[in-house]
Amino acid sequence: MKFLLILFVIIPLVSYTQFSISPVLGIDFMRLQRTGYDGPETITILDNGFTNGSKVLGLEIGYRLSDEIKISSNASYTNKQFSATREANFFDIKGIKFDYFTSEMNVRYFFSKVYVSAGFEIGFIRNMQHKYQTAGLKHEANIKGFVFGTGIHFNRFNINAYYFAGLHDVDIDKYILLAPVKSIGVYVAYELITTGRSYNKAKCPRF
Repeated sequence: MKFLLILFVIIPLVSYTQFSISPVLGIDFMRLQRTGYDGPETITILDNGFTNGSKVLGLEIGYRLSDEIKISSNASYTNKQFSATREANFFDIKGIKFDYFTSEMNVRYFFSKVYVSAGFEIGFIRNMQHKYQTAGLKHEANIKGFVFGTGIHFNRFNINAYYFAGLHDVDIDKYILLAPVKSIGVYVAYELITTGRSYNKAKCPRF
């Protein structure tokens, strides 16, 4: 982690790089599936496909190293709400909800304006609660996985589509074990601040 912080401080100092900061707005569709822990309290997640969309707000920092290579670091936030039922001794629920933060680093390879990307992402589940109930799980969990994407860059806009695949099960509480989280989504980023050298400019033909 320290190496990454040092890397992102040093790179902008190199004259042959382009540094950019971009606000991000998008939508994320997460698949959440229960995989284990049968007990006296059983939760059944009804939204168990890629049907649960939520708005995403974030910030993207990019370092363009050449016409072909760009390193990007993203941080984002969304609030997830899933329909679910819970058979318990005292109460039932309508669903679960939680705050979801992500931190991602990826490398992009450009083919002119179009690019493909691959990277690593860490997700943070915070403040998980029963939907429409005062009682809450109040559980926290971290999710690690790989993210792959493709997109197009034009002017200062960046349109990106991605797929995230979690690497491990997620332990929520005594009777809930979730399968590795997966999500797909799309976002638009606008390069609000750019400094340094410009890349991918149209070149004048030679005669």
